[in-house]
Amino acid sequence: MNATVNHDDKDLFIVYGTDDIEHGLHTFFHTDYIYKTRANRFGNIGGEDQILTFTQTVNDCTANILFDVENQLGEWLPLTIDTQTLVDSSFYTNLQFMDPHYLPFDDYPELKEYLKFKTNITLRIFDVDTNQEVYYDSVIINEFYDDPANVVFNWDNTFPGNFSVEMISHIIDPKCSSVEDDIETQQVEVFPELPDEVCVIVTDSIDFDPSSPERTEQTDVNIGSYYYFIDKQYKGEFESLQEDDPDWYDIYLVYNPITADYTITYDHPSEIVVESDTLSEAWTGQRVNQAPEHSIETLTWTPNYPGDYDVTIEMTSSDTLCPLSGNDFSRGTRTNSVVVQGIDADGDGYHDLVDCDDTDPNINPGATDTCDGIDNDCDGIDNNCPCNIDGESIKCSLLGGIGVCGLGNATCVNNDWEGCALTSVGLLGGEICNNIDHNCKGQPDKC
Repeated sequence: MNATVNHDDKDLFIVYGTDDIEHGLHTFFHTDYIYKTRANRFGNIGGEDQILTFTQTVNDCTANILFDVENQLGEWLPLTIDTQTLVDSSFYTNLQFMDPHYLPFDDYPELKEYLKFKTNITLRIFDVDTNQEVYYDSVIINEFYDDPANVVFNWDNTFPGNFSVEMISHIIDPKCSSVEDDIETQQVEVFPELPDEVCVIVTDSIDFDPSSPERTEQTDVNIGSYYYFIDKQYKGEFESLQEDDPDWYDIYLVYNPITADYTITYDHPSEIVVESDTLSEAWTGQRVNQAPEHSIETLTWTPNYPGDYDVTIEMTSSDTLCPLSGNDFSRGTRTNSVVVQGIDADGDGYHDLVDCDDTDPNINPGATDTCDGIDNDCDGIDNNCPCNIDGESIKCSLLGGIGVCGLGNATCVNNDWEGCALTSVGLLGGEICNNIDHNCKGQPDKC
């Protein structure tokens, strides 16, 4: 099969060796994104090359932003004026093209180049107190729709305070008929110089395995964290450098192991479970200029109820090194949510805590109850029966009895009323003229 690709800002020409022009087109683009198509056939119908010409534009193009603001020495450290701040961002488009069947992108780089979307990424940082812009930078990236793009900005912040970090993505590609900017903002605090000694305890992540467990299923709770005591050193202190050498002030950190204490809370409307323990030392003393990877501590947990749990980890340290430093930049608290599934043995869509018979799919809170001696809808009673509670008593007149038939009480026996007179002496032997309605017809005596 032969294929060539030529394009200007909007038009793409593809030569196929197939008769199925429409199917060939749809292997490249999801139908939602096709603006106009037209096809012309040249040569014979059977097996000859065909030329497909189409104009394709996309509505509401968006490059979604994810970004973090972190210390270049490690995301676990606070932002300080003597360390560089990194704004690490990634972008991905909202476009969902189908995978090509006839023309793999790797074989046709022109096509892949055509499917890139030119995007302007802007970073602005403002001093919250003065609303003054203290940093501005902008770059243009050419982003293939199926590959997330990454952009890193370096911010040499020179004074402490509170700052608003704003990132904007704007697609400027002519293949977009309309564009929606994505604007994301984070609030950060910049501290003075990093102390010579500092205690760091940071909870970085909480993940669950399985990610959506069933009730009573043992679940791994994976806690990602950093906890250690660090000494700040300058490169010139341990290497033969002159103090006027700019490299003299390059910061290196020595990581000293400490223990960490944690409390984890599993919060559900029906229960609150709190557990506490101590984590062992995670680091050995070393001098590096990059942060070690965080440690993963795996805890086990068995949820007792279906629904949403808020899981909160709080980490502190009673290690003797931390109080000695007098500095603590810890962010040891983190919360994540997990949805626990109920056990549904009969597959009727109702978990066992609300399904009164989880072995029968016809019995559940959504079923229709009938008077059959079974609580079909799990409301505690057998609905649509004359009565439901054995021994319950009611006046016969409330059951419609009139005359002598309305006298006395009925009693519930096996979901039915018993005890009211259905006949009387009058009904068996005729009406008697004594002002009593013996035949229970609601009519006066026949005298």
